[in-house]
Parts: sequence; structure tokens; C-alpha cells
Amino acid sequence: ATPCISDKPWYRPGETVRYRSLTLSRFGLSADREVPVRFEMLDPGGSALEGSSREGITEHGVGCGEFDLAPELPDGTYTLVAHSPDGRFPDGRLAFSVRGGRAPASKAGDRAAGSSAATSASGNLAKLDVRFYPEGGDLIAGIENRVYFVARDASGKPVRLAGRVVDGHGRPAALIETTYEGMGLFPIEPVLGERYRLVLDAPKDVKDEPTLPPAVAGAGIVLTTGQGVFEAGRPLEFNVRAKEAGRPLVAAAWCCGVPVGQQAFVTQTQASSGPTDANPVTLALDDRVGGVIRLTIYDFRAAPPKPVAERLVFRRPGRRWNVHVDVGPRSYSPGSTVELPIRVTDEAGNPARAALGLAVVDGALVGQAGGPTASMPTYFVLGIDIQRPGDLENLDFYLSEDPKAAKALDLLLGTQGWRRFAEKTSEDFGKPGDGGDRTARLAVPGEPPEPPTVLDNLAELRSRYQEGLETDRAQRGRVLNFLMALAFFGGLGLVWFVAMLSLLNVPCGARLWGPAIGTAVVCVLVGAAVLNPPRRAGTVPPVAFASFQNPLRKARGLLENKPVTHVASGSAIRRDPKKVEVG
Repeated sequence: ATPCISDKPWYRPGETVRYRSLTLSRFGLSADREVPVRFEMLDPGGSALEGSSREGITEHGVGCGEFDLAPELPDGTYTLVAHSPDGRFPDGRLAFSVRGGRAPASKAGDRAAGSSAATSASGNLAKLDVRFYPEGGDLIAGIENRVYFVARDASGKPVRLAGRVVDGHGRPAALIETTYEGMGLFPIEPVLGERYRLVLDAPKDVKDEPTLPPAVAGAGIVLTTGQGVFEAGRPLEFNVRAKEAGRPLVAAAWCCGVPVGQQAFVTQTQASSGPTDANPVTLALDDRVGGVIRLTIYDFRAAPPKPVAERLVFRRPGRRWNVHVDVGPRSYSPGSTVELPIRVTDEAGNPARAALGLAVVDGALVGQAGGPTASMPTYFVLGIDIQRPGDLENLDFYLSEDPKAAKALDLLLGTQGWRRFAEKTSEDFGKPGDGGDRTARLAVPGEPPEPPTVLDNLAELRSRYQEGLETDRAQRGRVLNFLMALAFFGGLGLVWFVAMLSLLNVPCGARLWGPAIGTAVVCVLVGAAVLNPPRRAGTVPPVAFASFQNPLRKARGLLENKPVTHVASGSAIRRDPKKVEVG
């Protein structure tokens, strides 16, 4: 995991680096067990600093240590690594700077956190990278799609842009504009075979015309979640539109690699369901489920079931600990005595037990961190599911109370790509530029997530049919049965009678054959319809889901609820030059 908090952004050679880590379970984010942890310092070249290794056992999930930097240590970016000796959690890393001189001053004109990158005074942008992410995965022809996008410059910074999406003939199909951090969203109903491109109105000097992915045909599925941020305790409510009716689908929700809910349904088309949304789905979740949730739609006509649409959504956690510190002065002089009354309450305001850490830092260094940071709650709730959280200006903003935060979070999750999680293999985990082992936490490391288990419903359908048939037969009286049988066999008898007259050379003619055959056909059809309950009911037959049972899997990480680790600078009590007490 990439650490997100640093109490001191840089150190001088010869100073003592004090650090800590927090290890929590992947699901539930609780310190449900104590685990061994080993710390190590790496130089800018990736080699371990001599004597920097420290080992200990966490207490309340917390591990900590300290290390004295050598006086002759060269300047550069160093890395603290928290490693699990028994493989219970992936490595946690924290980068920090060592400089022999004074701290670098803030540069005038630095962008404020949360702002989008602007062009230079001359308006010059060498290259613009615009990527499109249709919601759910594929761009489906003939159905309105929502498409997320993100625009960045050559250095990876977000860029404000505005423009038009046009088809191959230059006709406008959608207007687009960035909303936050180079991200935006627009609707489009693509036509099969058309190639759509983006024509920029701003910035004006960019000549590139990025293209959208081609629209696909076939039995497409469009997943629409609206603003994909749901309140705590609320179900996930979304819509699934399909070009084909009667398609057996299952909506499954995963949180931190753990399945938390699923719902089976059969698709209807717009024509069969009216002008409203075709397939609204409500997925109820346990109140304890919160954070980033991967929502996947599976097609159960295939064996094994095939994922056809997917995206990330967010459900606000229902549990929250509030730390109240009765602070007097905002700052203190070195050597002064400080008394800090602290209270911890839960989301209902009731007193709660908590393990707290405290750090005393130089106020002059606060705010001089060299890169983006995030608070510990944001890191665990959001940061571990984002591909490159270090690229974001202010990760904390997305979970803030700002009215624009929910919309910005929806844009962030919508631009995380599609099938990035379910199609990962053990070789893909940890590749440079793809989020490292952060991706692996969404499933058991080395194993792609499997489709949800749905029991075979064929036996239930047969049982329901048999019960309906017996009920229908019981409700019909003997008189009705006699009349229906008389109509059915009477029609056949009338045809037989006319046929016999013809064989006996009795003149019949069209005046006798016409009414006889017409009457016989009507009697046969009426009798057959009445004697066949399913046809008489006139209902749409139920759809059978393909039988699927998850094979036995080596889910050690899932069964043991593998933890994740966050590393941050902090304090430790040093008892021995070779050992450190943790807690």
C-alpha cells in the first residue's frame, strides 16, 4: 500500500526518523488480530540501509519504530517499507526526503489543492491525453450511454477542456466539458459503424482529436447508476437497460474483495416495459458495508456466467469515530507542558474505546510535504481502491462535506476503467503503472473474482408449473370439462362426417365443406387452448438461470480476511539499539 500521511516531509542527515504503521482487516477495517511487521529503509537506488531493519508485533493494529540517519547520508528520496514476514498483508511504503540544507520554500503560483491545471500564459500544450470510459464498460449502439472521461497533459496533470463529440460526417453528437480535476461526463446514443471523435474548443492550440471507443452491437447491456455515491445504510439503486428481453442477469456487489450482495433478475426491453427505465434494480446491503463497492452484472446464459458490465460506486460508511481534543493554544514552545483532554465518541455521540497516537512536530514544517497526502480514514476507505492516488491533488476532498465532493467522487470512480479487477491474474498484480498490489486487494491475491453462486432454478420452475396445472384442473368443474371436450372432439367429428359423405359420393359442395371446416378449426383451437393451462394463461414463461456453483477455491486471503497496512511517520519508544517496542 502507498502511505498517505507524513508528519515530517523531510529530514536532515543525522536526524532520527520516527515512524508507525496501522494494519487493519481488508473488510470491516478493524484491528481484529495482532500481526508481525518488519520495517526497513531503502535508499534512492532501492537498496536497504545498513541497520535499518526493525521487527515487532502490532498492538491494536499499530506498529512503530525509529532509525537514526547517518550524518554523511546523501540527499535524495528514501523509502520506508513495512513488510509482513508471514505474508499477511502487502508491503506498505512511505517516501520521504533527506536534504542537508534548508527546507525548500513554496513556489509562487503553485496550484491550490483541488484545482484543475491551466495552460501556460501562451496557451501552449505540447500534448493532451484524453481517455473515455463508457459507464459499465462497452459503448452500446442504439442505447443512450453515459461516458466518463479524463484529460491530462504530458506530465499527467489535469487539464480543463471543452468541446464537441462529432460523428464521421462532422455532425455534433454531444457537448463535453471538464467538471473537476480534468474529469467530466456526457451522454451519447451511438450509431453502429460510426466513429466518433472529440473536437476541442478549449484549449484552442491543441490540434489532436481523440476518438471514442467504437460502439458494439449485439445484446448489449447498459449499466446506469446515476450519481454513484450512496448514503450510509441505503441500498444500491441503479438501472440496467438491455436490447434483448428475457435475459437472465445477476447483479453482484463486492467490497474489499468480499461479496456483500447480489440480485437476480430477467431483462425487459423499453418496448415491453414502457417509456420508463427498463430494469430498475435495488440491491440491499448490510448496514456495516461501506466504502468503494465494485458492482458487476453477470449474464447467466453462459457457463460459467459472463461479466457484461461493471463499475465502481461508493457507499458512505455508517460507522464513524469522532475524536474531540480540547486544545488551548494552537501552538506551543519547546519544553512547555501540555495537557490535552481527549474524548472519543461513535457516530451516535456515545463514548467509544479507541487506540490513539500522538505526534509532536515542528509547526514550521507542516504543509511543506513534497507530494499529495491523505488522512488515514480517507486512505483506508478510498485510497486503496484507486489506481494512482498519488496523482490526485487532494484525496481528502472526495470524502469531505463539500457539496461538490459527491459529484467529484462519482467522476473519479467512473474513470477507473472497466474489468480492471475481475480480469487480473497473478502476473498482472504489481505491474508498474497499474496500481501495484493495490489492485490485488479487491480479490484474493493471484485469483480473479469468481461469479456469484446462483442455485439452479429449473426444479423450482417445474414445481411451480405442476402446482399451477393441478390448481387449474381442480378449479375446472366436470361440466366445463365436458363442454370443452365436446367442442374439441365435436369439431373433429364434424370433419370426419363430411369426409365420409365425400367418400360415399354424396354431393357436398363448398357450401357444406366451408362451414364444416371453419367450425371444426374453431372448435379444435378453442378446445386445445382451454385444455392447455399455460397457453390459456397467456403469461410470459419464466426464464431458467444456468446452473453454476463456484468450485472449491484456495481462498486463504478471503477466509482469513487479509489485512492491509498504512505506514506513517510517528513516534516510538526505543528500548534497545536492536529492538523496538511497538504499540
